[in-house]
Order: sequence, then structure tokens, then C-alpha cells
Amino acid sequence: MKKILLASIIVLSIGCVEKAEKGEIVARVDDSVLTLEKFYNQIPPGWKDKLSFEEKSNFVSDWVDTELFYREAVRRGIDKDEKVLTQLETLKKEILKNELLVREIEKSKVTEQEVKSYYETHKKEYDYEIKIATIFLDEGKEAQEIFKKIKEGHDFAELAKQHSRGPMADRGGETDYFRRHSSEMLLSPKLEEVAFSLNVGKVTDVIKTNYGYYIIKLVDKKKIKEKIKFEDVEDDIEKSLTMMHQNEVYNNLLTRLRKGAKIEIYEEALKK
Repeated sequence: MKKILLASIIVLSIGCVEKAEKGEIVARVDDSVLTLEKFYNQIPPGWKDKLSFEEKSNFVSDWVDTELFYREAVRRGIDKDEKVLTQLETLKKEILKNELLVREIEKSKVTEQEVKSYYETHKKEYDYEIKIATIFLDEGKEAQEIFKKIKEGHDFAELAKQHSRGPMADRGGETDYFRRHSSEMLLSPKLEEVAFSLNVGKVTDVIKTNYGYYIIKLVDKKKIKEKIKFEDVEDDIEKSLTMMHQNEVYNNLLTRLRKGAKIEIYEEALKK
């Protein structure tokens, strides 16, 4: 994870110093410098104290190498290549998009009271573990067709085996038993909320996610012996609420931006 982070920082650092820099200098390549302030500004919040001296040194060494490659690329005129300019513009937009989302999410963090309130509201659900079956599909149209067959009485498990793109397709879409916020069950908070709200034997409508379309059936539900206390799940609830909050911020902002823009997509051009 840290290696990926450092590599990302290097990409953002390419050619970033072409003017006089102020502050304590960490490294220099001819007239380009990496200052201590710039180094730390490029590290995401919370990572500063997690990087060891060796990792910081490796970053500086990589920065020097990258700066040398960058200068050679500029000398050869690669920075003026149309394909490269398009890629740089795309990267710039991605960076600005991500920074916008970070700032929007930071405006309203999940509070301790929200975590406690969630636990109290869903306390009974922590007394159970459930088994579900899922059908995962790439296209909404296909998902609606499969859902129609389920409503007509077709067997859920057989439809899952025939059509689902999910990892449990060969098992009829069935999972093992899992409890709330189980680390063994990689289910998004949104889908987990839906799954635990079902009655045994009931099937959801088609659920649209960022990854595709889901149909979920609650296969079974059983009580667990040990009592789950608030302290046992406090961190898990906070993470779950944070993920849901981030998705909500993303979707609300995107919806608002779409409403204020004139968007035209020419599908015929894509077929050429």
C-alpha cells in the first residue's frame, strides 16, 4: 500500500518545480528542488507519521530518478506530443475531481453520536447471522429480465448458476452465514443494509451499484450465542457509516452537477 502511495506521489511531482522554491530543501536536480514542505504536502492526511525514514529516503531517491527522466523527456519534446498532452489533461481532471470530493466529504464527518444511534437502532440485528443468495449482473436490462423471471416463479438458484457474474454463481449465489460488518463477507454497506432488512425467503428488487446490478434473496437467518456489545462493533459501524456517507456525498454532488449541465452523448460515433 505504501509503495503504491509513494508511486502516486511521484506522478504528481513530475516537473512541479520550475520556479524559485522557499523552504528547507530535501533534494535538488539542477535547478529543480524538492522542499520538505512540498514533500509533506503531497502525502495524504494521516500518512505523515506512518512513513519510516527508509520509506522517505526511497521516495526522495525515486523523485530524483523521475526528475531525470522528466527532463530527458522534455529535451526530446515529448511534453508537446498531442497524445501525452491529452493524458496529462485527463490526469489533471482526475486529481481535481478527487480533491473536490475529499473537501466535500470533510465537511460532514460521521460523529460518535451517529455511531451510537445506529447501534441502538440496529441492535437486534447483531443477535443474528444470515445467509443470502445473490445474482450479480453487468447490465440493468438483463437484471430486470432475470428479476421478472424470479417473480414468475423461476428458481433463484438456477438463475444464479446460469446468469450471475458473481463468485458464488456455481453455488446458486449462496454465501456462508455472516453477521453484521463481517470481515469475511465483502459486502458493501448499502447491500448489507438491504440484506439484513429482508425476511427469510424474500427477494429484493434490482439494486444498482457502482459495480453492477444485484438481486438478493435472504436464504436463512439464525440467532448467535454470544452477545455483541457496542464496543465490539463501534469501529466497524463507523467505517460502514463513513462509506455510506461518502457514497451519498458523491451521488448527491454528481446529481446536482448533472442537473446544471447540458450533456450530450453521441453513441453512433462510438460504433465507428
